[in-house]
Amino acid sequence: MQDFLIRTTNQLEVRDFATRIAIVVYSTKPTAVLKLNELGKGLTQKAVKEKIYQMKHQRGFTFIDKALRLAEREIFTKANGMRRNVPKVFRIIKLK
Repeated sequence: MQDFLIRTTNQLEVRDFATRIAIVVYSTKPTAVLKLNELGKGLTQKAVKEKIYQMKHQRGFTFIDKALRLAEREIFTKANGMRRNVPKVFRIIKLK
């Protein structure tokens, strides 16, 4: 799954004023691995890839509802980098 995320990241123009990426890893307890503005001006493909490679597989049950609530609360907010009038892509990927 990490390879898929890396390949996807390679296809995007990842920068603060271009494509921003957020990642939530989830199972029994979801975790925000990367928020939209977490890296600020240091947001690059390389920085996102480093975050992806640092992700650990979580054991537990698949509670996607908890992940969606966490994303709404911690990712999709103006304080964490959500921009108005910018197209959003929301993708749920389960790491195995």
